[in-house]
Amino acid sequence: MGDMLRMMTFSGTDWFQDMQHALDAVAWAVRTTINPSIKHSPCHLAFHHDMIFHQAVTINWESIHAERQKQLSTSNKKENQSRLPKEYTPGDQVLIILDADERHSQPKMAEPTQGPFIITKVNRNGMALCTFSTFSHT
Repeated sequence: MGDMLRMMTFSGTDWFQDMQHALDAVAWAVRTTINPSIKHSPCHLAFHHDMIFHQAVTINWESIHAERQKQLSTSNKKENQSRLPKEYTPGDQVLIILDADERHSQPKMAEPTQGPFIITKVNRNGMALCTFSTFSHT
């Protein structure tokens, strides 16, 4: 769609009309493009109707939910493969690594971490609670 808009030439006296036609084409493309992960377009989901072939569409919400849950589980397993198991105990010290967004406003040579912070409590699920200066953060 971006390529389509870049390649269009808006010439003549009615530039606004040309832009309106281009935006109509883009909106149609967004509404009718089928999402590969859920096998439906936004219009299928919203109206239970196919806009191109003018026929009713049956949506199986349970299968969509199950597929998304399966993708989520697969993604979590893949992400957690590189993690080392760690059992925290109260009194341990931890550093919090800042995201790139948080470091963006800091000087280039600033520390990329905050801390060390002392762990005050460990829940049964392994979530550690550490105390910052005046408030707690999990």
